[in-house]
Amino acid sequence: MDILKQAGRSAAMQGGELVKGAASLIALPTDTIVHLVNLAAGHRVMTPAAETIGNAIDSVTPRPQNETERVTNAVARALGGAATGIGAGQAIGGALGGALASNPGQQLAGAVTGATAQQEAAEHGAGPVGQTVAGVVGAVAPSVGAAGLSAGTRAVVRGGEGGRQQIADNIGAFQAAGTTPTIGQATQGRVAQAAESLLSRTPGSAGVMAGKATDQASDISAGLERAAAKLSPQASTEQAGRAISGGISGDNGFVSLFKRKQGELYDKLDQYIPADTKVDVSNTRTALDALNASIPDAPNLSKFFKNAKIQGIQSALESDANQTQAYTPSQLKSASDQSSTIGQLNDALGEGKLPYEAIKKLRTLVGNEMSDSWAGSDVPRSKWKTLYAALSSDLQGAAKQAGPDATAAWGRANNYTRAGMQRIDTLQHVIDKNGGPEKIFSAAMSGTKDGGTTLRAVMQSLPEDAQKTLSATVIRRLGLAKPGTQNDLGDRFSTETFLTNWNSMSPQAKSALFDRYGPAFRQNMDQVAKVAANLREGSAVFRNPSGTGQAVAQTTAAATFLSTLMTGHYGAAGAVAGGVVGSNLAARLLTNPNAVKWLATATKAPQSAIPALLNRAAQSDDPDLQELSRAVSGR
Repeated sequence: MDILKQAGRSAAMQGGELVKGAASLIALPTDTIVHLVNLAAGHRVMTPAAETIGNAIDSVTPRPQNETERVTNAVARALGGAATGIGAGQAIGGALGGALASNPGQQLAGAVTGATAQQEAAEHGAGPVGQTVAGVVGAVAPSVGAAGLSAGTRAVVRGGEGGRQQIADNIGAFQAAGTTPTIGQATQGRVAQAAESLLSRTPGSAGVMAGKATDQASDISAGLERAAAKLSPQASTEQAGRAISGGISGDNGFVSLFKRKQGELYDKLDQYIPADTKVDVSNTRTALDALNASIPDAPNLSKFFKNAKIQGIQSALESDANQTQAYTPSQLKSASDQSSTIGQLNDALGEGKLPYEAIKKLRTLVGNEMSDSWAGSDVPRSKWKTLYAALSSDLQGAAKQAGPDATAAWGRANNYTRAGMQRIDTLQHVIDKNGGPEKIFSAAMSGTKDGGTTLRAVMQSLPEDAQKTLSATVIRRLGLAKPGTQNDLGDRFSTETFLTNWNSMSPQAKSALFDRYGPAFRQNMDQVAKVAANLREGSAVFRNPSGTGQAVAQTTAAATFLSTLMTGHYGAAGAVAGGVVGSNLAARLLTNPNAVKWLATATKAPQSAIPALLNRAAQSDDPDLQELSRAVSGR
C-alpha cells in the first residue's frame, strides 16, 4: 500500500508538472505580452496564464518534499514543454514547424539533462542566469548523466539575480563600441572568463581566441576613428596645436574678439562722460610710484628691478598731468595764499588730472599690452595688471561722478573685461610655449587628471571647428598602444591603454571635450570605457593581443601530435587531435556572436522552452551552431 501510495503521489506531481510545462510553452506568446504590460505599468496588473494554470495545479497536487522530487518534477515539466513543442511543430508544418519538430529524440533527451542540470544549480544556490546557463550546458550534452552534470554546474552557474540584465547591458555596451562580446564577457562569470583564458593558451583554440581579441581591438579602434573623423577627418597634435593658437590669439581668435567687444562696451560710456572731462589719476600715480619704487639705501640694486618702459610711462604721465598754464592774476593771488611751489600751485588749482579720453585710451593700450604679453613683451604681465587695475579705479571714479547711467555702463564693461582677463590669465601658459603646436596641445591638456580648468577655458575660447579638432585629436590618442607594444606604423590600438588614459582624465575634462556634441556622443565614449574594463577583467589575450601565445600553443600541439603519430602511439595522437578539435569548437562557440545573443534570449524563456530554442539554434545558418548540433547528436 505504501508503494502504491507513493507511486500515485509521484504520478500526480509529475502529471501536473507535465501540464505546467506544456502550458508554459503554449502560453509563451500571450504571457510575453502580459509581462510587457506589467513592466509598462510599473506594477502587476495582469497574471500570466502559465502562472494561473500552475497555481491551479499546485492547489490539487502534492508538493515535492526533497531534492530528488524537485529534480524529478523539473524533468517532467521540461518534457511537457518539449513534447508540446514537437507536437506543435508537426501540426504547424512549414519551416517553423520543421525546426520545432526536428530531432525529437535529441530534444527530449536535452529536456531531461537540461532540466536536471538547471534544478541542480538551483539546489546549490544559483541565481536565474546561473540556472539558465546550467540548463543550456545540460541540454547540449544529453549523453552526459545527471549525476555527472551536478558537480560541474555548481561551479559554472554561480551568479546574482541581476545576471540576465547584466548580459543584456554588456551586449549593448559592446555593440555601442562597435563590436560583439564573448560569452565570458557577456556574462562576466568567473568560470566562463577562466575558460576563455585557458582556451587562449590551448592548442586548437588559441588562434580563435587571439583572433577574436584582435577583431575586437580593431572594431573598437575603427569605431573611435569614425567618431573622431566625424568631428575632424585629419586631426593630429600639430593641427590641434595650430587650431588652439589661431583660435585664441589669431586675427579672429578669442583675444581679438574680446578686445573688440570690450571696446564697444566702453564706448557706450562716452554717452555719459564728455571726452574733455578732467579725471583724477591719483590711483594710477600711486601705482606707478609703487612699481618704480627704489630699494631703500640700495640705488645700484634698485635699477635691476625697475622697468624702463614703466618708468617712462610714469614720467610722461606726471608731465602731462601737471602741465603749467597761464594763470590769471586772481588765480595766482588765490593760490599764493596757500602754497609757494609750482607743484603745490598746480594741485591747488585742481590740476594733476588728465582728460577722460586720454585715460580711457591709456587703459585700452595697457590692456592690449597685457593681452599680448605672451608674445614676448619686455614688461612682465604682473606690472601691466597693476597699472591696468589703477587706471580702472580712476575711470570708475569718473563714472560715479557722471551719474547712475554712467555707473551702470561702466559696470557692464568692467564685468565683461574682468571675466575676459581671467580667461586670458588661464590661457597664457598654453599659448606662451616654445616648441611648436605640439607643445601647445600638451599645455592645453595639462592638469586634466585633477580637473578641467585650463581645458575648459581653451574649449570655450575656440570656434566650433577648432573645438572639434581638439576633441578628435584626444580621441585618436586615447588608445594608442605604448611604445613597447607599438607596431612599425605607430597606430596600434590598445584597449588597455585606452582604459588607463580614460581613467586618468577627470570628469570635468571629459565633459569639456565630449559633452558639447550631444549626450549620445559622450555615452558612446563611456560605453567604450565600459567595454575596455570588461576586457581587462577577462582573459589577458583580450587586453593587448600579441599573437605570440597562440603560436607557441599551436607549435607545441603540432609537435606532440607528430611525435605520437611517428612513434606508433595512435591512441595518444587521436587524443591530441580530439582535444584540438574540441578546444577549437569550444572557442568558436564562446566567441560566436550568435551564441551570445542566443544565450541572452534563452535567459528570458521558461525552462521548458530551452530544448526548442536549442533545436532552433541547430537549424540556423551559423556553421558553429550547426557543428555543435552535429557534435551533440553524433552525426
